[in-house]
Amino acid sequence: MCGASTWWGEAPCGGVVPARPTPPRLMALGDFLAQLLTELT
Repeated sequence: MCGASTWWGEAPCGGVVPARPTPPRLMALGDFLAQLLTELT
């Protein structure tokens, strides 16, 4: 997914893999924040 917009930024292009994948804990935190934001609006 080249240039895909995500809540933590832009996905890398050209088949470049990030040096460190996003930790599951950070992913869960992002999901929690997104859900909280949805409930508040």
